[in-house]
Amino acid sequence: MSLGARKPVPPLPMPWRPGRSAVPTDGCPPFRLEGDELAVGIAGTFDVENYGDLLFPLIAGAALKRRDPRIRVVPFSINSRSEPSWPFQVWRMEEVAASISSLSAMLIGGGQIIRFDGNYPAPTPPHADMPFAYWLTPAVQAAFFGKPVIWNAVGASIGWAHSVWYDELMRRVFAASYFIGVRDSVSRGSLARIAPDAGVELLPDTAFGLSRLWPLEQESVEFANWRSTLGLEGRYVVIQANAGVGYHHSRIKSLLESMGKVNAVILPICWCHGDRVEDVPELNRPTFPSSAWSPPKLIMEIIARSEFVIASSLHACITALSFGVPGARVPISSSRKYELLDNFEGIAPIDKKEAVRRLMKRGRYIEPRVIENVDRLDRYWDEVADVVLHPSIANSNRSRALMADWVAKACEEREGARLARRLGGNMRKILAKPFSKQQGAAVRHWLAPLKKRVVTAIDRMRTPPIAEAPGLEAPGLERENGGVRNLSRREEPVLRFHRIAQQTMEARPYQWASIDGLFAPGDAASLAASFPCDRFKKVAGYGGEKSYEYMSRSLIHMGATVPSHPEGLSQVWRELACDLVSAEYRSALTQITGKDLTNALMEVNVLHYGPGAWLGPHVDLKAKIVTHVLYFNETWDRRDGGCLNVLRSSDPADVFAEILPLVGNSMLLVRSKNSWHSVSRVTRNCTISRRSVNVIFHQPGSVSTMWPPGDNPVLQDYASAS
Repeated sequence: MSLGARKPVPPLPMPWRPGRSAVPTDGCPPFRLEGDELAVGIAGTFDVENYGDLLFPLIAGAALKRRDPRIRVVPFSINSRSEPSWPFQVWRMEEVAASISSLSAMLIGGGQIIRFDGNYPAPTPPHADMPFAYWLTPAVQAAFFGKPVIWNAVGASIGWAHSVWYDELMRRVFAASYFIGVRDSVSRGSLARIAPDAGVELLPDTAFGLSRLWPLEQESVEFANWRSTLGLEGRYVVIQANAGVGYHHSRIKSLLESMGKVNAVILPICWCHGDRVEDVPELNRPTFPSSAWSPPKLIMEIIARSEFVIASSLHACITALSFGVPGARVPISSSRKYELLDNFEGIAPIDKKEAVRRLMKRGRYIEPRVIENVDRLDRYWDEVADVVLHPSIANSNRSRALMADWVAKACEEREGARLARRLGGNMRKILAKPFSKQQGAAVRHWLAPLKKRVVTAIDRMRTPPIAEAPGLEAPGLERENGGVRNLSRREEPVLRFHRIAQQTMEARPYQWASIDGLFAPGDAASLAASFPCDRFKKVAGYGGEKSYEYMSRSLIHMGATVPSHPEGLSQVWRELACDLVSAEYRSALTQITGKDLTNALMEVNVLHYGPGAWLGPHVDLKAKIVTHVLYFNETWDRRDGGCLNVLRSSDPADVFAEILPLVGNSMLLVRSKNSWHSVSRVTRNCTISRRSVNVIFHQPGSVSTMWPPGDNPVLQDYASAS
């Protein structure tokens, strides 16, 4: 990447401009750790009166403290906030530098935090480097120091104009990050366009875990005082106090009338975005305006104890779902982040009259999908706690090496290696400038190793520095202790993408294609010889539209970009997994099928069809868009069954085409209402299994049916499977 020699060099993103403001600390972290406490930083917009934003540090603090009482979450934002006027202590982002050595990890977000617009719902200091100061800067700082960077179920809005220089920095920061969790498929697609090789995983918004962290038991003192102050008795409905909700007052009046004797509480939720009780018109019934903005845990309890919620706030709706409170969402924004609510029955758009009335009759109910999300979050917080308690030296070394290498390369592309050396030598002084003499000494001490790494990276410009970094394995970087590590690529891919591009789709009896020659002979032999045999589960179903029986192993979990259980894969299989998650593969399939797979969720499973296994005639589920089945048997006798049959109808004998499971062969299928297909039964006397890989692209928001959330099957090696 080169922007040209005459273009200005963007500054390193920093939360403050050096020399403009001093950090009011004594050279140590602004917070004080007691005894054996462990500090976890969390960066975000925690200095604004917005319900959802203020939930994130509270959730992280409660979830991690449950796992180990020594873990303490330390919030950082553009502006500082102090108790008791604020729900919790917030430190200024410029204090991260003084704190970084005391942090065990850095959480980024959540919320719609990855963005390039200059909007901020609170006044910001003139020296703040917006909009990077509250998300990209702390991630860069933590990565430079080898601290685990964990993206905490964030949303991404990257449509605003910005320099490609920042795209390159994001790619490097994501590569250095320990875990990248996004809360919706739209955000995942956005990040895939900037950093297609990043290990991005879908993670539910952490607010789905509210009811498990703070279950409804005895009313809190704050809630009792709130009720008393309003003079509120009996049942009530929460109505968000903003003009957009007020615009639907006629619909709201009709809903309230159908609910009988119920009070209406007008509640500001997003005060920083203009929520005020006077924006909701008269509703012709007992109304209780909660004029002041309430702290987040009180807002949560008010929503959780209500009968029904009418709101535009995403997190008000998620809170209702978490506690099983039915609700109606008022769309006042075109942001696609709200699409994540479409997967749940408990919140209906306010203009869907019948759906809203069904919810009103249903009453409280925590739906299974919410429970799945909470279970997933429990596993996530387990992993975060494990990272804090058992940090990986290899990951720390890798993070520092990646960032030092980025500094060297970024400077080389602009003003040459001399500038990179100057930056390496002066970075400590630049960062220490706003500090007192004592503070500067501490910062220079922390940054000393970085100078050495930058200079070393310059000296070896002509060799790949990442592969030489301590603690790295080549050529594939895998998961370690639950952390995401991006896969590297060899010079030539295992999967021959051009073979896909050379084919055309058949039109009869539906859209499908037979694609062969997918691997070079040497790779084909290696793939067949090292076909995975670990961590399989039996998959079986009998009767109904589709009968089946076979063994399945995850190769790439739904929405993931790193292989599952890489320790059980040979090198060539790791490289094939890398090809399958690549932008080239997705682009090739988009080109041949005509289906836009940009935001589709991909899942890949390895399958053994042993003696007697089969897959009956069926049409794929509607959530599936495209399926690509790849085969890995060195030899196969058609008389042993196990062939994929393209069918004209649901009749297993109505075969249009047959594909043998030989290595390098594959079948590509576009799902339709008549895309019937099957796998003929493998004969009982067959001495080898029929071996394949299913690559399936799903609609955004889909949930894996092969490995559903909460599923904990007993996994076994295929050789010992019965």
